[in-house]
Amino acid sequence: MRREDIQELKLMEEIGRADGATTQRELANNLNISLGLVNLFLKRIVRKGYFKVMTIPGRRVRYILTPKGLSEKSRKTMDYVQHSLNYYKEVRVKLQGLASDLQSKGVSRVALVGTGELAELFYLAMKQNNIEIAVVSSSENSGGSFLGYPVEPLEVLRDSGAEYVCVMELEKIEQCFGRLRVMGFPEEKILRSSDL
Repeated sequence: MRREDIQELKLMEEIGRADGATTQRELANNLNISLGLVNLFLKRIVRKGYFKVMTIPGRRVRYILTPKGLSEKSRKTMDYVQHSLNYYKEVRVKLQGLASDLQSKGVSRVALVGTGELAELFYLAMKQNNIEIAVVSSSENSGGSFLGYPVEPLEVLRDSGAEYVCVMELEKIEQCFGRLRVMGFPEEKILRSSDL
């Protein structure tokens, strides 16, 4: 699925949440994209006939989803779901390969940095290969739990018995990698989600 299609779908969904009565600035803030990009995408979806624009008092406009727009939104949603499932399967296969590789090297314990969806897939792959995990947080805020494991601060890695550190976060990967290097973890023992 093209990035443009994903952006259009997110924009259509956001307009739907606001019941069509919103400003471009509000859309930009809610979608965390530039105002110019919102303007570009709005012009495009209006030109394609997915929305009609109606002026309302207070220098605002209302975007009304057309039948063609409803059909396109449904199609894009199905495409996005299919794209997401394919991505999920691809990542799961790669993580299973990583787990098998670690198991073949005799690794019995790894440290997992991260607690998001990618970390959940990583956890499943490790469990299927009988590799124990310790869960640590790359941020200053540790604590809480992840799938029944306590989330410890990054500094406990020295005493965790982990043979590898697997950074399964999508944000601040390089910052975490830098902290691990400062702690003296060998680079060849650090695996990143970006390496998948």
